[in-house]
Amino acid sequence: MDKHGYKAWIDDVKDLVTAGRVELTGSGAYHPLLPKLPTAFVEKQVILNEYALGYYFGSKIGFEGEPAITVKNLAGFFPPELAVSDSLMYTLAELGYKWVAVNEFAVPASMQYSVILHSGCSVRLVCRNAGLSNLLSFKRNLVTDDFMNMLSACGDSVIVMDGEFFGHHYKDGIVLFDKLLDEFAQNGVELTTVSDFVNNVSVSPTVDSIRESTWSSRFDGDNFVAYPLWENKENPVLSALWELYNTVLKEYAPQPAGIDDDKLGNCALWNANIVIGLVDSLISHKIMIDFLIMRVLYSDQFWWLSKELVFDKILNNPNEARKAIALYEEIIKHINSDGLLPIVEKTKRLLEV
Repeated sequence: MDKHGYKAWIDDVKDLVTAGRVELTGSGAYHPLLPKLPTAFVEKQVILNEYALGYYFGSKIGFEGEPAITVKNLAGFFPPELAVSDSLMYTLAELGYKWVAVNEFAVPASMQYSVILHSGCSVRLVCRNAGLSNLLSFKRNLVTDDFMNMLSACGDSVIVMDGEFFGHHYKDGIVLFDKLLDEFAQNGVELTTVSDFVNNVSVSPTVDSIRESTWSSRFDGDNFVAYPLWENKENPVLSALWELYNTVLKEYAPQPAGIDDDKLGNCALWNANIVIGLVDSLISHKIMIDFLIMRVLYSDQFWWLSKELVFDKILNNPNEARKAIALYEEIIKHINSDGLLPIVEKTKRLLEV
């Protein structure tokens, strides 16, 4: 939004955050499947996301007036694609998160639609109501009766979905949202932040582990499939993309989350032109490579080649994979990697078949 000049929109969101009308959550900065990443990469994605939230919606001044980035009350975490695992939970707990949104398959069926305590790391698991969430996410009309009837049957529920539905996926999505708000008001439905919802649950059931899963996980017969829209070992292009992905993770160690340079205390680290003007070429080059690596870890390169049917679309579009390959080719220019180039060439050939 900043890149395309929507400063007024950013300011409006900041006002809503300051007024407590919107709750910010943590996530992965470049939309990776976090359980697929080593801990160092997870931490980098999560901390960068916190930094960006502070940069746009928080403060750029520290407690003593020094250049710094701060953001208040970041208690919850929204994992990209709701991809979660036990290892991720422990990492998020160490980073200070109090609750994490999960899909229903992550927890036992008897505990769905609940706030659950992960006893191993003391993080609350907030199980989304998949029926309500998916009904709204895949809606393409302005009918609200079906949603209101399901909501009435479910009672207290947490709805987890991407905001891009309200205009990008469905051009009248914001009209539907406005209509639902009217329906809520007329029917005594109360909206609340997830943190308030969690804090009002005095006693939670407990689990000592969760199932690695995503929002689209499913059972295929007796086999549980955690990543059906991103992983298919019978798809050679997807296999090649994952080979590229894992090679980068193996051969590149991310730079520390914070670079000890006062000149970078509160700048837009993702803007190379700004960074170059503040620090020497060695530091700016390291930051540039780090951002290239983080950007190439996004999940959509796999999603759009899964050939799965989602709502009314077959996911078979190579454009996101081509964007990823262009990033890999840029990475090759800057890091010593004997393993990446032949896999890049193989993937490009497979994409053209």
